[in-house]
Amino acid sequence: MEDASAFKGIGIPKPMRICFSADLHGNDDQYHALCVAARKEAVDALLIGGDLMPPFSLSDPATYKDFISSCTAHLGDFKRETGIEVGLIMGNDDLKMNEEPFMRAAAEHDLVILTLEPVEMAGALIAGYPYVSLTPFRLKDWEKLDLKHQQELLTHDIILAGFRTTATGKVPFTFDINDRADTIERDLETIAGDVWVVHEPPYLTALDRIRSGHVGSQALREAILEKQPLITLHGHIHETVDVSGQYMQQLGETWCYGVGNYHDEPLAYIIVDTDHPGKGGRKRIKVIGGP
Repeated sequence: MEDASAFKGIGIPKPMRICFSADLHGNDDQYHALCVAARKEAVDALLIGGDLMPPFSLSDPATYKDFISSCTAHLGDFKRETGIEVGLIMGNDDLKMNEEPFMRAAAEHDLVILTLEPVEMAGALIAGYPYVSLTPFRLKDWEKLDLKHQQELLTHDIILAGFRTTATGKVPFTFDINDRADTIERDLETIAGDVWVVHEPPYLTALDRIRSGHVGSQALREAILEKQPLITLHGHIHETVDVSGQYMQQLGETWCYGVGNYHDEPLAYIIVDTDHPGKGGRKRIKVIGGP
């Protein structure tokens, strides 16, 4: 089951080596360390799974402008120097008001913003998805209700009211728990590809553990079991590896990985090869400073 050729619908023409991390939260030193790790590991693609920006502060928009400029330039230089493809998604701590400026800057530096429609990177089809199910946090830019026809399992604290951001600032927002027209489940009906980069992990796995239980997406779990991509890569739950003691789990024939990175500690990252998807490893690297 570890041979890519054993997977239905997987047509990767040659082995692909991936370096993945998430939840860097604007830490320039972690971005530098991640590029050092990807270069050292001789990967084909560097994938970053959301929560890219510094902790949100609507009172200081210049922070984001400077970060977007420096981060995309750094990753663009890294791609040009190494030939390693770079793909990214945003996450639930990234302000929606910064999405368009980030996408413009990423395009200028030939970085790939991953979406539900997969793109070919180093021979594999890679898709991305930034949204998460309901959280106990007030920022609701990248949250959606999970399932089309079923209310959320209240196994952890969530709040429905908070705010979303626009180009001009923040606006109040409250979910209608009964309005299921726009859900994660509906979005994932169209996802495809060999490798999925999804900020939130699937529900009821080793990858979605907090100390009080499981907090992942039920819709994502169902989509993985139905579509069976080769590999899925996740962030969002910083403490999950500490709590579960695991960073990978198989759902059907799919190998799912959660990086469990804290932005203020040594960087955690995943290395996985598409020809041996069940033999990926999680590593740590000291943050050494300087972009």
